[in-house]
Amino acid sequence: MTGLILIAGGLLTGITIGLFSAINMDIEQFYMENIAIIGGVAAPIIAFYLIRLYPTITNKNSPCNCTGFYSFGASNACCVFSFPDFFK
Repeated sequence: MTGLILIAGGLLTGITIGLFSAINMDIEQFYMENIAIIGGVAAPIIAFYLIRLYPTITNKNSPCNCTGFYSFGASNACCVFSFPDFFK
């Protein structure tokens, strides 16, 4: 559950920074120092709260997370090892 929250936060971070870059405002340093740190710390707390509040969430998410994250991680590793100069 924490992983899902962090992935969603990462996607929203990318969208936010991209939208501010489109209007020529550089908020990347401020966002990473203030907002991303708080989101990273809050993610496990929010996941714990959601699991306690809705215990059926874990029964529905856990089986698909294992296979989905494994294939997602393997495809990312292939990209990183195939194009090492691009990811420096």
